[in-house]
Amino acid sequence: MVDEFKSKEEIDEYLANIEIEYRYSCEREKNVEGCNHLGEFYFAVKNNVQKSFDVHLKNCEELKSGFSCFKVAKFLSQDNEGNGPEKNLEKAIDYNTRACDLGFDIGCFNAGVVLLENCKQLNESIWLQARSLFNRACRKDAPKGCLYSMEMACGGYEERHVDYPKCLTFAERACKEGNYVKACGIAYQLHLSNEEGITYDEGKAEAIKKFAEKIKREETEQYGFG
Repeated sequence: MVDEFKSKEEIDEYLANIEIEYRYSCEREKNVEGCNHLGEFYFAVKNNVQKSFDVHLKNCEELKSGFSCFKVAKFLSQDNEGNGPEKNLEKAIDYNTRACDLGFDIGCFNAGVVLLENCKQLNESIWLQARSLFNRACRKDAPKGCLYSMEMACGGYEERHVDYPKCLTFAERACKEGNYVKACGIAYQLHLSNEEGITYDEGKAEAIKKFAEKIKREETEQYGFG
């Protein structure tokens, strides 16, 4: 699109008109998508994190935009070097959770990641809170949440909270819905195991194996290997 313009002035005029359009949609019409676009315009085009944050914060709080809550959380979880809000991990977790509650499924997953990666010392309470967030992400059809839920159910916390049936359920979802070959491998092994609560099933193991092989073939074709 930009290649069609003959001068910098034409580009500037086009961008100014876009900003007016987004501002009208957001500020006058109170349109959620308009505010989403305006926030991203300030971030991607104007490189103004603070303005983008302010728009997304208002859109999250007043118009209940899951995407804007997610963006607020992202800004709060990073160092913006003076161009944006101060880093606040507790608030980042809160806004990620709000994003999840409003249907932006990856929000719960991100909340769990922020919690685990930034805790000063992992303890059982934090581990259980993160597990709950990943489980919610999985239930809301975020496959990466299923992958992390699988790892927590299989590994547990200091030999506690290991649950192989749940691990298998999460593994199968991460495999089939997220195409995670690692999860397919875990599901395959569990179907052939004698772990507590698991029923040995060669048929299901073979079906998972074939699905994983299909994923690998498709990846090979996609990236031109083989």
